Amino acid sequence: LVEDEIIARTGATRHAVRAALQALVRDGLVVHLPNRGAQVRSFSPAEVEEITEVREMLHAEAARRIPMPPPADLLATLAAIEAAHAAAVDRGDLSAIHTENDRFHETLFAACANRYLASAIRDHARLSLAFRCHAMADPALARQARDEHRAMLDALRSGDREGFVRLCIGHTSFAKRAYGRVLGIAAAAE
Repeated sequence: LVEDEIIARTGATRHAVRAALQALVRDGLVVHLPNRGAQVRSFSPAEVEEITEVREMLHAEAARRIPMPPPADLLATLAAIEAAHAAAVDRGDLSAIHTENDRFHETLFAACANRYLASAIRDHARLSLAFRCHAMADPALARQARDEHRAMLDALRSGDREGFVRLCIGHTSFAKRAYGRVLGIAAAAE
């Protein structure tokens, strides 16, 4: 990530570009390498597997703690966010897909009534963003995520705890598969 190229492309000030890169470093999306500058972080297959495994465990525990039946206001809020996410998927608006996806999951998992568990889920979502973004950018996978959000809501509404837990665990795997395809494409091109 070359500062001068970003400045030329975006018209941003050097200060703004540096601040943005520092924020991306804090979020774990960019790394500074000696004598090479800032680069988008990549993950090894083992790292993706380990991060996904932890996310699945966190999601499963949170899903087990969310009250069933959930409060009506929680369902209404989740349904509104799901509708905004679905509309973003239909438009192909990557920024809105990301924003609404994060809002859906943060709202859902905050309902587990354990702020430390919810915080750990947010931290691991941020850690995994560098490979989750590949799934969000793939229209077929974005539609799959939309459909899985709807299925989670249906399971919540019907009180299907085990189905809900399975959906929350399985929902994390599509990002791992998308990044695996990227790694496979990159390996084939080398």
